[in-house]
Amino acid sequence: MNKKTKADIEIINYFSDAGITLKNEFELLGLIVAEMFQNDKPINKSRIISVVYNNFESEDKEEIKHYYRKLLGFLL
Repeated sequence: MNKKTKADIEIINYFSDAGITLKNEFELLGLIVAEMFQNDKPINKSRIISVVYNNFESEDKEEIKHYYRKLLGFLL
């Protein structure tokens, strides 16, 4: 299966904290792009889509999957 990176775990923990919810899918996009930037990964549309899809596939929480679905719909 997919191994979660430190950044994946940090994002999961961010959303798991009590009272923290996303305002919209673009906040999630910002977190993903920031993670890619910090890890010196190339930032382009196809790479972002790949990261979003992989995160969607490995996510267990339905409410967070909802934001990944909406974000994928926007990017595709």
